[in-house]
Amino acid sequence: MKFKTRVREIEAEQFLKDQPLPFLTRGPVVCFDGNNWYVETIHHDKIPLLYGDWVILEGEGFYAYPCRPHIFETNYEIAPLCS
Repeated sequence: MKFKTRVREIEAEQFLKDQPLPFLTRGPVVCFDGNNWYVETIHHDKIPLLYGDWVILEGEGFYAYPCRPHIFETNYEIAPLCS
């Protein structure tokens, strides 16, 4: 069988060195444990975050998951603005 992903819009911001943390105004989406940056998923897993990764919000926007840049560019494009 073949499958196709459902079309849906997401909210994502890129984690870049010397830039504000992704979704900083929403609370602690990106965290630092003293050694490493990470995001906490909706399942409460702490996933390491590397500079350049995209942070994608899930659920009600309180949790996130990282996506490597090459995977993000393959799967996502900018959504058109509503007029």
